[in-house]
Amino acid sequence: FTVIRGFADLRDLTMVSVSMPYQGSMNGQGTGYQRQLDEQHIEDIKRFLCKGRYRFFPEIILSLRSKGATDPIVSYSKKRSSPSDGACRVSVGLKALREDGFTRIHRIDGNHRLEAARRILEEQTRSASFKNFTKAPFCFIVLDPDQPEDDDVHEAMLFNLINSKALPIASEHSLSVLMRDDGAAAER
Repeated sequence: FTVIRGFADLRDLTMVSVSMPYQGSMNGQGTGYQRQLDEQHIEDIKRFLCKGRYRFFPEIILSLRSKGATDPIVSYSKKRSSPSDGACRVSVGLKALREDGFTRIHRIDGNHRLEAARRILEEQTRSASFKNFTKAPFCFIVLDPDQPEDDDVHEAMLFNLINSKALPIASEHSLSVLMRDDGAAAER
């Protein structure tokens, strides 16, 4: 996959991307891949983002369905002509994206975080507790425009890889690492 990474305003990421919630069916012909929004999880993220001591916003992962520099809705191209500089510029025509039905940028990972940030930004105009935390890292995974019929499968596979393949850390292990004192660390 071609990947474009950067930082963007959370409002912009929220505005240009859509979630793909799983809509199952009895015969296995469901659509989408994401879990439904969990309201309690969103509230927990909102509290953490507003008051958390160790606030951190992991990278938002989005798919980008674009035909490249000539795409009239969502285009991307190298920012500079230098062959050693891989910087890209992504341009989104919001009106055209809206008219296209928001079919070009899908949320693969970070849907709950974006929803929590959207709600905070909607509730608090330039709040002192959140105003310096409006930008977040993102990653566009550029999907192959020559095989658009495979894009849905690629997104679902990436969602699956991100959300189900990691080995979970037991809470006890995490807490024991955080609660080590100098004496215990010196003995090791």
